[in-house]
Parts: sequence; C-alpha cells; structure tokens
Amino acid sequence: FTLLEVILAIAILGVSLAIIGEGFRAGLANIEQAKHEVRASLVAESILSSVAAGEILPESVGEAAYTFDPNWVYSLTAEPQGDVDGLLAVSVAVHHVNNPKY
Repeated sequence: FTLLEVILAIAILGVSLAIIGEGFRAGLANIEQAKHEVRASLVAESILSSVAAGEILPESVGEAAYTFDPNWVYSLTAEPQGDVDGLLAVSVAVHHVNNPKY
C-alpha cells in the first residue's frame, strides 16, 4: 500500500467512527428522554388512580408536588361533563421540577 492509500483509509475510518459515536450519543439522549416520559406517565396514572380511589379530591389544582417524588409536580383539572350529576372530566398534566420539558 502507498502512503496515500493508508492516509485515506485512516481518514475514512475516523469519519466512520465519528458518525457511529454520534449515533450512540443520540441514542443515549433518546433513552434518557424516554425514561423521563415513562416516569411522567406513571406519575400521571398514579394521580388519576388516586382521584378514582378518592385519595385526591377531584378538584382543579394549579400545581402540587407529587407525594411520592417531590421532583415531579402536577396540575389537575376537573370539569362537569354532560347532564349526569357527579360525572367529571378529569385531566392531569405532569412535569419535572428541574426540567419542565418532561
């Protein structure tokens, strides 16, 4: 092999490794985001279950700390639904205290 071929092969290898490394970095970032989204879903499900069980009153709440993990806060809205007495449409929004994106 000539020196030029070796240099070209090393350059191609370097670019390939950089691309693969960027793929791993992006994958790890996606894993972290998915972890937070799953946790937020579990917190919201837990809050809705508490409302259904009567542990949390179905009243609108601006922002409250999640009892089991104060790093998560939630807001709850409860609105009468239709003509049926006592039927409520309840929704929950959850976000992380340190990173509102999640």
